[in-house]
Amino acid sequence: MNSAPAHRPWTAAEVAAAGRTPDQVQIAGKRLYWSESRPTEGGRVSLMQARPGAAPVDLLPAPFSARSRLLEYGGGAFAVSGGALWFVNDPGQDLHRLDLADGAVPQRVWTAGADRFGDLYWDVAHARLLAVREASDGRLSLVALDAGGLTELVAGADFYANPRVSPDGRALLFIAWDAPHMPWDAATLYRATLIDGRPQDIRPIAGGPDRSVCQAEFDARGDIVLLGETDGWWTPLRWHDGALHALWSAPVDCGFPRWQAGMRQLALLDDGRIAWIATRRGRRQLMLFEPSAATVVALDLPWTEFAGLTASGQTLACIAAAPDRRWEAITLSLDPLRTTVCSDAPPLPAGVGVSSPQWLAFRSGEGEAYGHFYAPAPHGGDAGTLPPLLVRGHGGPTSRAVTALEPRTQFWTSRGFAVLDVDYRGSTGYGQAYRQALEGCWGEADVADCVAGADFLVATGAVDGRRCVISGSSAGGLTVLGALAFHERFAAGGCYYGIGDLAALARDTHKFEAHYLDRLVGPWPAAEVLYRARSPRFHAGRIRAPVVFFQGAEDRVVPPAQCREMAKVLRENGIATEYHEFPGEGHGFRRAETVIACLEAEAAFYARTLCGGITG
Repeated sequence: MNSAPAHRPWTAAEVAAAGRTPDQVQIAGKRLYWSESRPTEGGRVSLMQARPGAAPVDLLPAPFSARSRLLEYGGGAFAVSGGALWFVNDPGQDLHRLDLADGAVPQRVWTAGADRFGDLYWDVAHARLLAVREASDGRLSLVALDAGGLTELVAGADFYANPRVSPDGRALLFIAWDAPHMPWDAATLYRATLIDGRPQDIRPIAGGPDRSVCQAEFDARGDIVLLGETDGWWTPLRWHDGALHALWSAPVDCGFPRWQAGMRQLALLDDGRIAWIATRRGRRQLMLFEPSAATVVALDLPWTEFAGLTASGQTLACIAAAPDRRWEAITLSLDPLRTTVCSDAPPLPAGVGVSSPQWLAFRSGEGEAYGHFYAPAPHGGDAGTLPPLLVRGHGGPTSRAVTALEPRTQFWTSRGFAVLDVDYRGSTGYGQAYRQALEGCWGEADVADCVAGADFLVATGAVDGRRCVISGSSAGGLTVLGALAFHERFAAGGCYYGIGDLAALARDTHKFEAHYLDRLVGPWPAAEVLYRARSPRFHAGRIRAPVVFFQGAEDRVVPPAQCREMAKVLRENGIATEYHEFPGEGHGFRRAETVIACLEAEAAFYARTLCGGITG
């Protein structure tokens, strides 16, 4: 008999309601500001403010939405000045200013037209807003907005990020990279002298053709602290007197790939201490460098995920999460260490349980792969029956499985599923060699690792080998379709805006990822044979398991035609297939009604197609 208390299943509506999530955070004085997604408001993004001892205040009235669409993935959609917030308003992408006085209403300060903006940064020394602009013709540049209008500061590279100005206003930092590289493969940090606010004498100081830089900041002395790649790991470095010096040397990734603008994983305190985010064995830690003793310590905190790290004075701020905690905006005061949760995340629904992840390493091919295993929560079923398994491949594929409390995962574990979230080859957090192990092997290595993870759990008697399914989104969708086409481990699949035709992706995708596949598969069209061999579309006749597809009608990363075509071929082959398309959704679903519809449809699909059904 199962003596653990039974819990009721999470509903799809509860999962959607829990999607109100903080994202970017900034500190101004004693106030914390953060952006917060609102799935129940059509995916609108609001801006919040918290003062010590007071409840959070919503600063942005509907229908305003602080969301950037820069390079499709957005990021860096707001910045705080002394008395105002600057933000990119969606969907038009116009730049707005919101005075922080009570009752103020956002005012448009620049009309974007067909341009897009992101990576906003307030230049205190020159009282102006810096940003990365993506022009209507796809050209990127660094720009400045002040009372005189918009001025282009730097142009010529394919991509830009991380604009920063030194405390004395005499120098500018930025990161740039060119196709066919992605920013985590090869990106260069530049320093320029500012004369009358205009950059002169632009010089590279870190990164380069085979190394990347995640983030860089000026310290109070004008030195530069950065997260850059050395010896196969992202490492904290200081640039001083024209040379780079390591602050810490360990086989640990201290940084993560720049999928969005405005990503922050490094923060400098006024007393010279430096904080950054490190990843070990699939979990993140907050590290602190003490310059007086030249030592590095991991802060003892109850969270296992951190992002959006920033600082003001002696206070750190970020968003954080844990296996039993959703993402929340927090501040950390040092000496002694004190933490304050500033956001008001929705409480867990009454009567539900939470399954926590167990990090696994398992054999795959000639090496190892990794993942987080979630046992099914007690649900009142037969304790003698092995549970079905849902294997999930994350997107990217240069991304990672996170340990935050994810309601979607709990939706499945509360229905009796075990879940394996796989960090297949190519995932970040395990060093450059593991990240590059997917190069030339996308569609094979990731698939093999997901199959190996399922085989491992079946062999150890943890799950029912007859009832293994695989689900994934975007790049994870390619993994789903590849696993079903080239292996027989899985009984069904759920494909969210997944890639079926790699050649079509190479031809049709947006600028940021236009050459991504050059490394992951091979140069197009020279490697056309490989593209066809790895594309599930051309091997759909080998798929015998049922598949359910979910697609956004406005998706520019993976155009809807790919999923429509794949579903059509499977139906013609007599495979049980469903296709769900959602108007107004792009690459990644933002609306509560879409989340609800997808989860309910996917659960019903597995209940109909799996041998023995599922619980709940």
